[in-house]
Amino acid sequence: METEYGGQDVHLGNVGRLVATIQGHRHIAPEPVLQRVIDYLQERVEYARQQDAYQNERGFLEDLIDLKVYLGEDASAEKAAIADSFEAEAEEKGQRSRMVRASVLSTAIERCEAFVDDRRVAEWKREVRAANRAAFQDEMTEVTHEPDEEDIEELEEAIESLVETYEGWSNQFDPSSAFKFLLTQKPFLPDLETSREIAEGSIISEVITRTTISPEGDTVAIRDPQEELDQRPANYSVMAQFSGKLLSSLLYRLISRGILAEHHFYRLIWDAHWLSIDDQAFLTDLVIAFFSHRYAEALHVGVARLEGVIARTLEHHDVPVTKFESRESEQRTLGGLLRQMRGTVDENVVSYLNYRYVDPAGTNLRNRVSHGQLHYGVAGFHHTALCLFDIFRIISEIETAYE
Repeated sequence: METEYGGQDVHLGNVGRLVATIQGHRHIAPEPVLQRVIDYLQERVEYARQQDAYQNERGFLEDLIDLKVYLGEDASAEKAAIADSFEAEAEEKGQRSRMVRASVLSTAIERCEAFVDDRRVAEWKREVRAANRAAFQDEMTEVTHEPDEEDIEELEEAIESLVETYEGWSNQFDPSSAFKFLLTQKPFLPDLETSREIAEGSIISEVITRTTISPEGDTVAIRDPQEELDQRPANYSVMAQFSGKLLSSLLYRLISRGILAEHHFYRLIWDAHWLSIDDQAFLTDLVIAFFSHRYAEALHVGVARLEGVIARTLEHHDVPVTKFESRESEQRTLGGLLRQMRGTVDENVVSYLNYRYVDPAGTNLRNRVSHGQLHYGVAGFHHTALCLFDIFRIISEIETAYE
């Protein structure tokens, strides 16, 4: 471990597994060996801190605490460092997203409340509420009501309940099965029927023509309700924003607490054996980049590969993905593949993917990535986590619909 994984600029590879192996056999390891492991972990903590690799830093600190407690040594400095790491991460990532700031501090409270000063914990709790409130106002700008403390507390309790449920699935079955269960959960999708029912009571918003202007100033979509009777209601985008924020907040907590790990996704890729070698290679790169916090890279890989993954999965179930025009043929576009699935795959899934990746009146993420129009601030944890989830969600939905 010292030879292969020493130094600052090295890929950590299997170091986590090696440390876990040593931890599992520490009762037979001589104390000088364990002290060498402690020295190695302290070095890795320092490297991780210099690189702002907060989750890696805390992972090594947790290993240090376990070893020091086993040897009867004081671990208060490591515990304090964990709290400082959470605060540093909240400060940095909170500049992009208040929702992520709230998630980081919520995780800090759960992990550190037992040993951190009460005043510090109270300040964290106040900051969680303030960040959640700001997220409702700034990151979900179409939500028109002012959330009160009860709304915020209910949201926090709901997310923590989901974390506990997921952890229960993981313990009862296995991590990959737990993630597959998560893929099928309906609260993480806007419900089209509910959206339509709400729209029936909102006469004004549903009879006026809606024009969508891109950030570049282009008129990218005009929707006339009198001509497009089956369009998404105006409230759909609000529902999509909320379900997306809920899901990304849950994923962040699962990942930061070590409940959902990088290697769990490799099993999911392996299970999708019908994908091409290239698909699996790109998905592997996506996972590596995502867990290395290279979100811009991961998002571009994921969005670009979504269409191919859908096409290969449909072909696996003998669904034609080729379109013919005159004497020419080619694979259907992503929009064409989604239309091909209508009537078989869950309507909510198809409508959501169309809204998020294809429709100019939606977020149109695929087009914006493809044409170099994506703003850099968008390429953070939130949208990248949703893209990763969406890829495995559509695989699951196609497998269920066409089995």
